[in-house]
Amino acid sequence: MNRKIVNVFQKRDLLKKSITIYLTTILIFGVFSFIPSVNAEGIQLVDSDFNFSINSEDLINNSVGQDWYESRNDTPSLLTLDTSDVKGNTGKKAALNGFDIGTSAYLSQEFNVAQEKEFNVSIDIYIDKISDYNNYDRAGYIYIGDDSSGSNGPCSTSSERFVFLTFYDSTPGDSGDDIEIRARTSLSQSWSNTSNWTTVTTGLSYDSWYVIKLIVNVSKGGYDVYVNDILKGENISGYETYPSSSVTDISFSVGGTARGDFFVDNVFIPSQNRFFLDSTVNGDGSVNINPGESTYSNGTIVELEAVADMGWTFSHWSGDLSSGENPVNISINADKSIIANFNRSGYSLNINLNGKGSVVKNPDKQIYIQGEIVELTAIADTNFTFDVWSDDLSGNNNPINITMDDDKTVTANFDPDYLLIDSEFKNSLDSVNLRLNATSQDWYESRNNDTSVLTLDTTEIAGNTGKKAALKGFESPGYAYLSQEFATAQSDRFNLSFDVFIDRIEDYGDYDRAGYIYIGDDSQNYTSSDAGKGPCSTSRERFSLLTFFDNGGTGSNLQIMAREFRHDNPVTPQPWADTSTWTLISADLEYDTWHRIKLDLDINNGTYDVYVDDILEGNDINGFEDYSSSSVEHISFSAGGTGRGDMYIDNVFNPSSKGYRIESNSVGGGTVLINPGEARYKAGTLVEFNASANSGWSFDHWEGDLSGDTNPISISINEDLSITAVFITGNVIPTVQTDNVTDITNTSANLHGYLIDDGGENNSVWFEWDQESEIMECIGVIATGSVSKDGRSILHKNRHYKKDNQRPRFFQGINFSYFGVGNDNAPTMNRMGQNEKGLAIANADVSKSKFIDINNLIDNTTNYFSDRSSLEDNDKHHVLGNYDTVKDAALWIATHSAYHGNYWIISSEPGVGAIVCVDISGNSTITWINNSYAAIANVFYCNGGHDTDWGPNDVTAEIIMRDIVENSTSSDSDNLLNWQDISQRIAKNTRDKEDGNGTFYVKGYGGEISNGAARSAIVCVAGDPSFNSSIHMSWLAFGKTTQISIFLPLYAGNLSS
Repeated sequence: MNRKIVNVFQKRDLLKKSITIYLTTILIFGVFSFIPSVNAEGIQLVDSDFNFSINSEDLINNSVGQDWYESRNDTPSLLTLDTSDVKGNTGKKAALNGFDIGTSAYLSQEFNVAQEKEFNVSIDIYIDKISDYNNYDRAGYIYIGDDSSGSNGPCSTSSERFVFLTFYDSTPGDSGDDIEIRARTSLSQSWSNTSNWTTVTTGLSYDSWYVIKLIVNVSKGGYDVYVNDILKGENISGYETYPSSSVTDISFSVGGTARGDFFVDNVFIPSQNRFFLDSTVNGDGSVNINPGESTYSNGTIVELEAVADMGWTFSHWSGDLSSGENPVNISINADKSIIANFNRSGYSLNINLNGKGSVVKNPDKQIYIQGEIVELTAIADTNFTFDVWSDDLSGNNNPINITMDDDKTVTANFDPDYLLIDSEFKNSLDSVNLRLNATSQDWYESRNNDTSVLTLDTTEIAGNTGKKAALKGFESPGYAYLSQEFATAQSDRFNLSFDVFIDRIEDYGDYDRAGYIYIGDDSQNYTSSDAGKGPCSTSRERFSLLTFFDNGGTGSNLQIMAREFRHDNPVTPQPWADTSTWTLISADLEYDTWHRIKLDLDINNGTYDVYVDDILEGNDINGFEDYSSSSVEHISFSAGGTGRGDMYIDNVFNPSSKGYRIESNSVGGGTVLINPGEARYKAGTLVEFNASANSGWSFDHWEGDLSGDTNPISISINEDLSITAVFITGNVIPTVQTDNVTDITNTSANLHGYLIDDGGENNSVWFEWDQESEIMECIGVIATGSVSKDGRSILHKNRHYKKDNQRPRFFQGINFSYFGVGNDNAPTMNRMGQNEKGLAIANADVSKSKFIDINNLIDNTTNYFSDRSSLEDNDKHHVLGNYDTVKDAALWIATHSAYHGNYWIISSEPGVGAIVCVDISGNSTITWINNSYAAIANVFYCNGGHDTDWGPNDVTAEIIMRDIVENSTSSDSDNLLNWQDISQRIAKNTRDKEDGNGTFYVKGYGGEISNGAARSAIVCVAGDPSFNSSIHMSWLAFGKTTQISIFLPLYAGNLSS
């Protein structure tokens, strides 16, 4: 008996047991509703969970009895029996892998009995990915039908498919939640365009298990689709060309036109009520689930084992399982979600090695408790030296301690023993010491021609403030060589690197060179004239011969050139005096920038490679053809003579050291100080960044590869960095928000606004009335109410107000200081002003208004002006510079003004009063109110006309002035211009600061301030810290206006609430 027949009998025997167990389950749990109208034959499929399939070959092959098998025989290898972990399912399952495959495979099984009436099937499905293939974009198919055509196996043609479903994604891939189930029900739905098929459901995700349940009724011609027990598609029509009255087979297909990967498990007829088991972890660890399945049948016992990661211990289960036992069993009778909770038990210390060496930990353990101190000792291998710690340690102390308060990773960096010493010139004390040839290995000046060309430089060169060698040969016929002998002669392959900064190159014949880089020896026997020239001093002593070249010394075309051949080489002559004939290594280098040059030299092969800023620019460059030695022993940098340029050299390392760059920038007024300042930094170098603000600025925060506002800040350098320091000025324009005007009447309105201030100063707020309507007959605005910022004077620190022709005015009088706003076109006429006593004057009609020369402070009878002049001090700031009462100011204006103009004089002092002052040459009149007393005289009309009779303007003036006085003496929150402390009123000279970029916030309809002809008016409002920013405004009944403004210059701070 062959193996396959034995398997058949085993499956039949197991099937009987399965039927018995299943019917017992029904009797126990009363699950009669799960199998509506199931045929008497009972279970229709075998091996529903693929546990009877031995391997992929067994799954593919068709046995002599009922069995899963690959029915299409196109590409059976697309079907495999999978036991990997697929989203928690570690059991056996069918994998159909058709991604980007043009051929197909079918996983099929024949029903135990043909189905004509209603039956149901449940399937676990997992979609892994879908290929973007024309308009198909399908993962695979689910077919239920028959094998009536007798070719290619069951469900192989449309006429053999009653249930015809696919998984579709219009934007295919392997992630997201846009998978749809689509059904093909008619010929009109194009086979090649899945978007035309019937949508069953949307919103399915990749990499998730779903339970698909189908209730199929062939006799009624349709089926219902459930996803995770939720009805998604009701009465979906069977495919219209299906002719049979029953179905006999189920197939899952992939490949061909359905190019995707998916998994199938737990295919049951009748359907089972399946449950999900979801596990998550809190802390570091994992959960082993046995058996691991996509879904579980009712009553399945599952073992859960919590496995803690290193440094963690299992604590307890939570969610749908409450227990501290581990492992633990759980019975699946519903969807379950369990959480394995882990607690921290200690910390791990991971040691990495860069280079050759080892690290000893004391104590040496896998896990360390909180706060435990571990000593680390770096031990270098032969020919290596410990350099520096990096990652969670920095510096080069050895041994060094580390405190375990978290998981730590430490890297010990080992460098090969160097051929060169003092690579960063730190051991050189000064220029004399740098030039001096010591008895031991060191840098020195070897040519002894013009040693002054070589100096030890500590100035700031593109951020490099450390020690570096400067070779300044610009316009110098004398030359110097900076040389050092290698620790051992090199005859094979080695490398070195250095940083170079080219400052300038002289236009000198056809040389046009900044200097030279030589690697060679000191082998030549000199004649008496050559004595003492030192290493690399002749062409025959130079294996590598490089220079920095700029043809014509343009300052814009910096190149690296190599001399490989003699001047008389028959193929490629390269004369010493014509650099343009040399071999081009790299072009378009930048002046005033540090470049890293790496040379990879193969002495035995006679060639070298040149890297510029880590990019290979010259490959297999020939050593100079006159060099005859089999090794090299020296390196020299030369400038002057024929290499007339200025350059700087730093970080000359062998073996080459990558080093990291730091780019620093600033936004605003300030700079970044870097300590130490280098062209490049070795890994693990601790660097301090200090943001230094200019006067009037302050450091705010870091951006780029630094964040936060810590200053100064130190970090370990393990990569290239770009950092930006952001500075802010104290003069920050605040954000102003205003609400709509409310409670509008003929005499008042409520205005509300908010000032959001981040530390700025000298800011103004305004309200505008933008409704065009006939409000009154003339013009004018007087505000009642108050606003404050920190209780400070509105005069304090007012500056940076200039727009168009308006600018601030300041005047220091005999008694007081004055601050106001004027017009450059008429410098003698200030539109508005105040002094620190709270006295304010505003022009209602400024045409031709003029005050006498302020030099006549005592004589009140002479020096009237008849026209406008350019004397900006000849204006009313004299009044506010010497008077502090409304009466005195009004009398002065009445007797010292020329022409005519309308003025309002008001005071912030409660009870002092206010006045409307109308003046005309030789005939000045005043309306003056003091406390509740009104002395009414003749008043001008708003257009400048003169009215000697008591008229409506006089009446209006009296009403408004009485209102002002009454409010000024009341105790409610509508006090007019009420300053708390006279000492806060400090005017500030702004004359030298008038060109700021702030907007001038006092707005007039015609662009000028308090211009009566333009129908706008201004009132200066002082502050009371006990009041908020809500202002109740009343205006004079003077006529039509399209704009009402309140000028509120405020000191920086927060609005009182």
